Amino acid sequence: MKNRIVVFSILALLLSLCSVSSVAAFETRGSAFVPCMSASYSNSSVLVRSYIYLTNITGSDVTCRVTFRDHAGDDVTSYSSVYSGNASGNSAVTIATVNGTFTLPAGETRYLRLSISDTSRLIIGQATIEWASDDPNLRKAIIAYGKRHGVHNDRGTLASIPINNGQPF
Repeated sequence: MKNRIVVFSILALLLSLCSVSSVAAFETRGSAFVPCMSASYSNSSVLVRSYIYLTNITGSDVTCRVTFRDHAGDDVTSYSSVYSGNASGNSAVTIATVNGTFTLPAGETRYLRLSISDTSRLIIGQATIEWASDDPNLRKAIIAYGKRHGVHNDRGTLASIPINNGQPF
């Protein structure tokens, strides 16, 4: 029994060290702040979602991390998903992420959607976009655009959210 406890303790320590080292390995090379992020849900006829579109304007892959925060500054990234287009169908393809971190291939575009399906929560806040690269010569890698889309019964609303004045970062 003591051997199992020791083994589990060692495994827990190793896992915690791995997670700390992966966070430390993300060295931000560029970032942008995104205001006006919101998400709410009353039913399928009354909802608000926020979107961020990211395009890698370089010739090499970059790692992106997008963190969503609510009105109190709490991390609500778990309410977001990352998507790409689909060359063989009309539905988006979900991209795997780890805590809002994903690879954005050279020249490609992804979008993030902040949405909820819980009637007991309203998210209003902001997002931070960060990118990192192994290429020491990259200075600007991402261009981004945000929007907020709402539906109230049969009427839709759309708001543009400028990100870095439309300039690469």
